[in-house]
Amino acid sequence: MSTQPDNIAMNIIDILDLGVSPFKEVWDLQKELVKKRQNGQINDTLILVEHEPVYTLGKNADENHILQHTPRNVKTYQIERGGDVTFHGPGQLVGYPILDLHNYKKSISWYMRRLNETVARLANDEDNCTGHFWEARYKSQALMTEEALLSCMAYVDLNPIRAGMAKTPEESDHTSIKERIAPCFNAKQAMCEQEEFSPLRYLPRQVKSLARFEGNEASAGQNGILFSLIDYLKLIDYTGRMVSGNKRGSIALHLPPILERLGTGRKQWIEQCTQFERIYQTRFGRRRKSRDQRCA
Repeated sequence: MSTQPDNIAMNIIDILDLGVSPFKEVWDLQKELVKKRQNGQINDTLILVEHEPVYTLGKNADENHILQHTPRNVKTYQIERGGDVTFHGPGQLVGYPILDLHNYKKSISWYMRRLNETVARLANDEDNCTGHFWEARYKSQALMTEEALLSCMAYVDLNPIRAGMAKTPEESDHTSIKERIAPCFNAKQAMCEQEEFSPLRYLPRQVKSLARFEGNEASAGQNGILFSLIDYLKLIDYTGRMVSGNKRGSIALHLPPILERLGTGRKQWIEQCTQFERIYQTRFGRRRKSRDQRCA
């Protein structure tokens, strides 16, 4: 593979694809290749690998930051990098560049910028899309009020519409609001699939069904959302019709209200909203049972 960044002379980069390999073996190999590169025995090299499940701890890491009970077959290594805890597993492609920056530019900021840009462009070309590929660092924001919770839910449920990927909430695939309108999620099947797909076995929590709406009045022992589902649907429909200047899409103003679009009578819809769990279990119980038997 050849690269020519910023009018710098052509350099050869050897690609080493290791498939799925244990972390310790690849870690030792990196150290060996670094010494060889320093001695001029090999070209610049890029290692591509999927690791068997493993946690790596950087210099600032604390094992208490692993927020789950580590399965016995998942090893943990304290390594030379900075940062905190990182999990690697099958399905996650990892790249380890071993480069002599004297052949490019002796600038870490230039190197990271070029590396990030190259990965982003390749990923966007592969997905046939444009826009930002890298996100900012992980942030956790506590939602302390019902208003904050509803704002966040509306933001997520309307994302496909704002992005021009769907015209209405009931057509927005992979959203909670579509699941609430036409339930099809099978929690038991999802847990079976989680067990079958090895990278998901190490998630800290098992998948769960959506929290239910419990109406507008708080009660003791309440575990659901303090809002009615009908009111939430109306809120989403109203908010989705507002045109945002920097977004592609919105719900067309000429469309009838969402409850009319769903073609559900008021009595039937209220029954579905207030007895969601019973209807959900009855409607999908037979399919769930057959899938559970296959999973068992």
